[in-house]
Amino acid sequence: MKFRFLKSETWIALVTIVLLTILTHGTQLARLGYYRDDWYLLWNGFTRGFQSIAPIFEGDRPFMGVVYSWVYRFLGNDPLSWHIYALVLKLAGALAFFWLLRMVWPKRDLATTAAVFLFVVYPGFLQQPNANTFQNHLFGYFIALLSIAFTIRAIQTRRLWEAVLLSVFAVLFELIYLNIYEYMIGLEAVRLLLIGYLTFGDEAGSLKEKLIRTLKRWAIYIPAVLAVLYWRVFIFESTRQAMNMGSLLSSYSSSPIKGLFYLLIEFALDLLESIVSAWTVPFYAFMRAATYKAIVYSVFYAALAVGLFLLYYFFIKRRNLVFEDEKTSQRSFVFLWMGLLATIATILPVITAGRTIYFSNQFDRYTLQATLGISLFIVGFVFYGLRANLRVPFLAFLMVLGVMTHYHNQTYHQEFWRLQRELWWQLSWRAPDIADDTVLVAMLPPGYRLAESYEIWGPANIIYRPESEILKIPAEVLNRDTAQIIIRGANDEREQRGAQIIRDYDKALILSMPTAQTCLNAIDGQNYVLSQSEDLLVVQLAPYSKIDRIESNAPSHLPPSSIFGAEPAHTWCFYYQKMSLARQIGDWGEVARLSDEALANGYKPLDLSEWMPVYEGYVNTNRPKDAKQIAKIIKSDKGLQTSICTQLLTLPSEKNYNSADIYATLCEVP
Repeated sequence: MKFRFLKSETWIALVTIVLLTILTHGTQLARLGYYRDDWYLLWNGFTRGFQSIAPIFEGDRPFMGVVYSWVYRFLGNDPLSWHIYALVLKLAGALAFFWLLRMVWPKRDLATTAAVFLFVVYPGFLQQPNANTFQNHLFGYFIALLSIAFTIRAIQTRRLWEAVLLSVFAVLFELIYLNIYEYMIGLEAVRLLLIGYLTFGDEAGSLKEKLIRTLKRWAIYIPAVLAVLYWRVFIFESTRQAMNMGSLLSSYSSSPIKGLFYLLIEFALDLLESIVSAWTVPFYAFMRAATYKAIVYSVFYAALAVGLFLLYYFFIKRRNLVFEDEKTSQRSFVFLWMGLLATIATILPVITAGRTIYFSNQFDRYTLQATLGISLFIVGFVFYGLRANLRVPFLAFLMVLGVMTHYHNQTYHQEFWRLQRELWWQLSWRAPDIADDTVLVAMLPPGYRLAESYEIWGPANIIYRPESEILKIPAEVLNRDTAQIIIRGANDEREQRGAQIIRDYDKALILSMPTAQTCLNAIDGQNYVLSQSEDLLVVQLAPYSKIDRIESNAPSHLPPSSIFGAEPAHTWCFYYQKMSLARQIGDWGEVARLSDEALANGYKPLDLSEWMPVYEGYVNTNRPKDAKQIAKIIKSDKGLQTSICTQLLTLPSEKNYNSADIYATLCEVP
């Protein structure tokens, strides 16, 4: 009797959904961190407190800022807390979706559960690892699904008090999610669609009576929609151009035919991308770059997911719960057309707002609210369009694609977080302090490039100016446009997410990590050695990097472990950064000592350019035999040798630097 629930299909389905969600999204949480837009929030919260977060969003989504600030107050700076919270929201959304489907189609066990499985593994939304930023989206979507589920339950219950209470909460949650993310407004069309389906399908009366009943039931939700729209269009003035309704309406009115044509084309493309391409494009992109080890692991997790699905399927089949109406394709047509209409309704507001869906730069986030419709549409296609013997294999195939894609996506974010941690820990070893007003310009390896300046100034000020509520160390990302600004030595000033940024590019310090295997290079514009893997922009701008912006004699600043985790092991890059620091102040004895210690411990560089401080240390401490051995290694790469020797010819004379011997041993032909 204690385990009677294990014989219940509903409980088995719920347990399977929970396990599938954890398997797909929760197995690697401890190795994920912070990314992109997380950093301006973290800087505000870390230096100014949680109360500073809400004002950041006053210019676009004020209510979301309030929710965000309170979530930060409870979760704090630990990245794992945010990832667990996001996973809980993902699971909560899946369970709300399951409840909703079971109320609408109580006798369609396999079809409704399969739709939730697809909802969980859908690979078109890949921002789950970016938990700090996208927990807002997950929370808003969960609240929206819960609101619609309350509406359906209010219609179905015979108890007046329950119907009233559920309707009140449905309207309240409607207001909450619309004020968090207004572009999810298409879900209100889904609410109307489901109300109409239940009214026309399950109740008696004429067509006119059913239509009136449907509109009456939907009417209580109209005021919230109108209020949000009125506030957005006529009262609220967004400081972000992309969210300014006046600008949007003006763009359509100025060229209505062109705007309509663009809308139709983009809508058709995004509909195809969200339903079809989402299952193939990200998968293909990840598989091209994946290691064999990652592929093996992803196949393993996909096999486990398919195993869960098959266990559930054989459970209900053995108990004769795969009802005849689920085997009859005609009765599954409802999933097809309702799923298509729901997908159209949830994507159309995004396109109308001038946004589009594509699978890079976080623009896949606009598929999230469409997962309800996409899942229903695919289930409708499977049970209506495929023969009975192909349905389970096709669903299993989609689960394999979804789980493998999410695994590789998490692997990518793990590496991105590792590189970010390496950047800031290595900089803290290299630079005890950084002068105020230094413009930090940082570049990570290809595939992990930083997109916004707050991805640099956020962590830099958390580490070096944790007590200052004013941004002391500004930053900029490196690209073609910013390269020209650095060369000109221009100045600029702007406000960005709560921070007033003043930049003097004559004070730029360029940081580069050209590959995932190289150490961070804080470039000395007067005496630089660059990896042969270095980006051409860095090569071009290296002379403009001011190494004296590093305050070498100041007390050290270490990244807070609450954000950046424990300090990495002191392997080669630790010694390289300490050698580079000693090199900056001309302490060649310390450079040689660190070199000896690193080599004695078995640490060596993977990039030949990183042998240069070792070589210089040995030459400048009169150790010619050791210097010649290192020179031989450097000269094995002729391109590196040429670039170093060319740079040595232009070096100004430095005290305590034996440039003649350095050049002779490394560059002159014997």
